[in-house]
Amino acid sequence: MSQSNKRYFNTFFFEDPYVEGLAPEVRLLYLTMILNPHNNLAGCYQISINKLMNYTGLEEKTVRWGIQKLQEDRKILFSGHWLALKNFIKNNQLNPNMCLKAFDIMKSSPREQIVFIISNYSQEAEPWVEDFVIKVEAGINATIDSQNRNSRKRAKEKGLPASKDKPHQVFTMKQFITEILTPERRVIGEGLGEWLGEPSAEYKYELEFEEEIEIEKEYEQKNHSSSDSQSFPDQKSTSELTEWLAEKKRIEKNEKVL
Repeated sequence: MSQSNKRYFNTFFFEDPYVEGLAPEVRLLYLTMILNPHNNLAGCYQISINKLMNYTGLEEKTVRWGIQKLQEDRKILFSGHWLALKNFIKNNQLNPNMCLKAFDIMKSSPREQIVFIISNYSQEAEPWVEDFVIKVEAGINATIDSQNRNSRKRAKEKGLPASKDKPHQVFTMKQFITEILTPERRVIGEGLGEWLGEPSAEYKYELEFEEEIEIEKEYEQKNHSSSDSQSFPDQKSTSELTEWLAEKKRIEKNEKVL
């Protein structure tokens, strides 16, 4: 028999106006997503449609309809058998050690689900994330303190001088975002990008667009001052621009080789 999971559950769930307005089947599905044994401290876990059917007793079409409803309301994100609960961490009273465990779960969970949990519509970090990061730092340093105590205890038992204690660590919002959205998993939104000191996805797009504008201006000038056959086309349709830029790159590549 597997060990049971114990977690905090706020009974105000049933008084929440949003929950009160749900159809009974969707309310049951939502509650099951929160309380089923696959859920964890991060509110991000793997579960199948069949499992949700078995736990709720609902038919498949009803479960899928409920999932669609909850996703449209931005309460969950379900894709590839991964389920993310938007407000699970926010609505739970997690101590520093629990936050540290939730952080470890986040680092091994899909990027899409974690970005959904920690950011809002504008891709800015949710207000609760800063407090969560503070607790993660406290959890990290509590672990360091425990390691230092155990090290001193072992040294005393062996009659050896105690080694120097490990210092506490500073854990910032930037480190948090960087670790859960590593380069191969990184999605930079406008707000999250600010924490990392990196341009947002929209700003990066604007930079690329401005660069294309500069290229156009440069070769329009050449077009007016030269009869070069590779000058910028007068009719700047998308296909012509694409072909012209491709040919331009081939010519520049050949010139570098020569």
